Amino acid sequence: MLTTASKIRPKPPQPKPFQPAKQLRWAAARELHIRQMKLTELPTKLRSLAVGSLALTSSLLPSSAADPVRDDSASEKLGIKLSIQCYTYRAITFYETVDKAAKMGIKYLEIYPGQMLKPDSPVKIGSDMSDEVCAEIQAKLAAAGGEKIVAFGVAPIPNDEPAAAPLALGRPMEH
Repeated sequence: MLTTASKIRPKPPQPKPFQPAKQLRWAAARELHIRQMKLTELPTKLRSLAVGSLALTSSLLPSSAADPVRDDSASEKLGIKLSIQCYTYRAITFYETVDKAAKMGIKYLEIYPGQMLKPDSPVKIGSDMSDEVCAEIQAKLAAAGGEKIVAFGVAPIPNDEPAAAPLALGRPMEH
């Protein structure tokens, strides 16, 4: 037998309405508090993590002229050549990119059309470069420790042979 008290069920508690402004204020306040914390106020684990990250980062940076030389012989035996795409450094000139690659121990470069050749020069990398410019590039690559160009692109390839003649750029750039 059912009584009226057993028929009435209490309503489940209703979730609080979503208050994005309040939650955003809380997140902003927490972020501001974290920014204002000093390293000495951080918990021990977080402090040791920060110190460890700093040590790892500083160990990855070049420290002196006595840094070990990269040994890519194993990967090169497999036909794998670690190279750098010069477009990554499109904000600087090709000559500066060669210097950066040499500093990192990277021996192979992928050039792209349109990068400025060197500071204070209007010449740009492209399939229409003169033999003199190609010779300058070869000299720069040799001076940087024997860097080599392994790719050129992205450049459109014309369908007719006379228009594709300037794409013989690879021939004077070979070592």
